Amino acid sequence: MSQGVGAVDFHGQESEGDAMKATRMSVMADLIRRNGWTRGAELGVWKGDLFGYLLAAFPKLHLIGVDHWRPIGPYTGKNMEAAEAIVRKIVEAHPGRAQILREDTVLASLGIPDGSLDFVFIDASHDTASVCGDIGAWRPRIRPGGALTGHDANWPSVQAALDELLPGWQLLGGNVWIFTCA
Repeated sequence: MSQGVGAVDFHGQESEGDAMKATRMSVMADLIRRNGWTRGAELGVWKGDLFGYLLAAFPKLHLIGVDHWRPIGPYTGKNMEAAEAIVRKIVEAHPGRAQILREDTVLASLGIPDGSLDFVFIDASHDTASVCGDIGAWRPRIRPGGALTGHDANWPSVQAALDELLPGWQLLGGNVWIFTCA
């Protein structure tokens, strides 16, 4: 891992500060802008904060959002139907550019052609096995020179998956990580 800037972030909990969320969004916006990315996917969209921001900020961006909206882990007791409804409204506001797959992230990858995406942002289940599964399932979907990115690099379980499968990954601001695919 390369050194970068980041602070402790508790994904999925209401305690994520506005500054941390803004940093995550600006880091992703900068990557999209600098790399000219036009096709991507976000795994774990929850209420669609990043998903909606990126679609609004980049009119040429086509984005797939994947979430199962099941109340597990930090989402137990959360209104999953309301979160999904928010994201569906985002999709309606961006016809032809936004798509939602309501299913397991690994299964969702099966319908995406290899090499068809510029980037994938992984922010779904944070246990090591799930992160490893997402990396393994979605890495082939990224074109050469594209990138796997994600959130919560400060979580030991996420770091373990990154260290195991993506040697040389880098830490950016807002606990965003990146790995450029060959």
